Amino acid sequence: MPRPKTPDEKALKHTFAIRLTDADLASVQARAELAGLEPRVFARQIVTQRVFKPKLPRATILELMALRGDLGRIGTNVNQMAAAANRGTAIDPQSLQEIKQALSRIADTTLEMLHGKPID
Repeated sequence: MPRPKTPDEKALKHTFAIRLTDADLASVQARAELAGLEPRVFARQIVTQRVFKPKLPRATILELMALRGDLGRIGTNVNQMAAAANRGTAIDPQSLQEIKQALSRIADTTLEMLHGKPID
């Protein structure tokens, strides 16, 4: 009995040739073997499943850098407050509120970036 016909949308009709160095080919073959796949199947999965790190837009990179700076400042403030609390000094409620607002801004911005919304 013959094999059932592959649906047209799943048929592998196109060839895409690439050139590799000996080292690149060896790497693909070794990684395919580790994955338990034929090299051509492994390569197709890598290409079609978008297993790569896309280049981020400049605005996103700048925003991430700003968020990293914000987190550093918040960490410094929290450490200073913890040291003061360990010495028995009362913690300023306004400082806690500022930290909470800064963390909320970072969380909101991160969610916007994850969902592809524009960043101000």
